[in-house]
Amino acid sequence: MAQRVIEIASDDHSGAHDLKQALESDVSLSARVLRIVNSSAFGLRQRIANLQMAVTYLGFRQIRNLALTACIAEIFRNSEQIGSYRRDHLWRHSVSVGITARMIAMRRKIDQFEEIFLGGLLHDIGIVFADQYDHPKFRKMVLSLRPGESLEQFERTHLGYTHSELGELVGEKWNFPAMTRSAIRFHLDPGKAPAEFVRAVHCVALANYLITIKGLPSVGMNLTPPPTESVTALGLARSDLEAILLDLDDELSRNAALLGL
Repeated sequence: MAQRVIEIASDDHSGAHDLKQALESDVSLSARVLRIVNSSAFGLRQRIANLQMAVTYLGFRQIRNLALTACIAEIFRNSEQIGSYRRDHLWRHSVSVGITARMIAMRRKIDQFEEIFLGGLLHDIGIVFADQYDHPKFRKMVLSLRPGESLEQFERTHLGYTHSELGELVGEKWNFPAMTRSAIRFHLDPGKAPAEFVRAVHCVALANYLITIKGLPSVGMNLTPPPTESVTALGLARSDLEAILLDLDDELSRNAALLGL
């Protein structure tokens, strides 16, 4: 069912009714979506009682993102720890990057900020797939991590590929939107993203760094270099970064239901 929801949510020809039907066939997923809709993140005065009301009130894109978030969360359920890495911490990192990327996009008045949230949410999906399906080599790679080198260098040495490359393949197989696939593939090198998505990917790259330095790195260790290129490309001043960091804790707190799925 998760695969079907993802396919519908990623299809430009799908509508709210298609997504609602897919959600209704999964009681557990529907319940999680409704719990999030009624959380403090949305601050609704009236409780949303069913999916039809949720779709009507929030619209297709937000419902799509909530459904995808709930689906993807299942992949991160096992909190096994390997060295500095924990899968549940990677989930908190991923959701936080999505929220922060959306904040940056809204501050810079970049369109499609809900799509940018999705790119941030899924930017590290390749890590958890490497963990699940290439586990012996992934474990060896994680235990070798040391400050001073990039995560991609360790990945190439021990896995033979990077999480960005693997994540892009997952995105293609699951028919993620093009912007989302670009964020997955280029969040560590946003200048190489397709021109139509480059500012969106810069939002994800900067969010990834900000969340990392706040103490939520993807693999439990800060291996992310400062994205000075993204700060410049987005036209952000020091005061902008300070304002984003100042607002970030409140925004993450409001979205606690997403973090704790």
